[in-house]
Amino acid sequence: GGAGMGGAGMGGAGTGGRGGAGMGGSGGTGGAAGGLGFTSMLPESTIAMTGQMITYTVTLNGPAPAGGTVVTLTATPAGGTLTLTVPATVNVPAGMTTTTFMVGVSGTGGAEIKARIGTTASRTAWVAVTANVSKLVISEVLANPAGTDTGMEGFELYNGGTAAVDLTQYQVRTAGTAYVAIPMFTLTGSLAPGECKAYKNLPGSAIQNGDTAGQAADAVALFMGNTIVDAVIYGGANGSMLADETGMPGTVDSPSGGLASGLSIHRVGPNAWWAGPPTLGNCSYIGGIGGTGGSGGAGAGGAGTGGAGAGGAGTGGAGTGGAGAGGAGAGGAGAGGAGAGGAGAGGAGAGGVI
Repeated sequence: GGAGMGGAGMGGAGTGGRGGAGMGGSGGTGGAAGGLGFTSMLPESTIAMTGQMITYTVTLNGPAPAGGTVVTLTATPAGGTLTLTVPATVNVPAGMTTTTFMVGVSGTGGAEIKARIGTTASRTAWVAVTANVSKLVISEVLANPAGTDTGMEGFELYNGGTAAVDLTQYQVRTAGTAYVAIPMFTLTGSLAPGECKAYKNLPGSAIQNGDTAGQAADAVALFMGNTIVDAVIYGGANGSMLADETGMPGTVDSPSGGLASGLSIHRVGPNAWWAGPPTLGNCSYIGGIGGTGGSGGAGAGGAGTGGAGAGGAGTGGAGTGGAGAGGAGAGGAGAGGAGAGGAGAGGAGAGGVI
């Protein structure tokens, strides 16, 4: 028999709403001795809004035999109101290593998607689903770039509505103690439904950092005339009583301990925010993100005559301030050949849920 290879297990990033961490996805397991297992199921973690369809791709560690390989699929919600539409099985055609399937999501929350081959091989992925954003909003603010701020700050707008928006009807203002217009800056053009637009390298240093816990909160707000349509308030306590879209002094949306240099404030739902690396221009966090990293699954090497069995490396997924635990690879015993265990690597914890 040939050498069996355990697939790498990776913990997916989970979901967290305001004030709470979510759950990381668990890792996969290797295939049976000498049999097929998974190399990957992608995306391993993703964010989506209710009503969307998500395409997944599973990849085997070898070609499917004659007649193909049946992959059994299940979905397990983890709280919230989330429901999922998942096919019971999907077939990898003979001689092929990959196939795709679609998952429909409605409601909000998080869930684990699991693919299995028989009872010995599995692979998991994580999906986080939040409510739709239904209007023009601020979707990201880069208030405190790494290094110099002058000419490097920026923000992003997202149109979650159903019609194009004339941006010339709006104005973006920033605040330390009171809202003021950004010097030498105006919004132009329009924004189609579902699209975002980044405004980078703003003139001067118009956006306040909000990076000191003892400092009063700062803010960026979207105005129509003198009415606030949307706002994000970040930094320390809102001692200046800066208003949000309700027209009343708003609660602090971002970490009350301050915003670290080099991180953006990302909207991940109608009223939820996350601090993470800048992604101005790709709307990548309109959904949900965060959560504790999952554990990498153990890869089991197959036993082979004269062939070494190699355990797959388990990789812990990035979590909210928490490290994922890499699963140990177990080498299969081979006649005449040594079994090699794969190393398990814990994934780094990234950012924090707001």
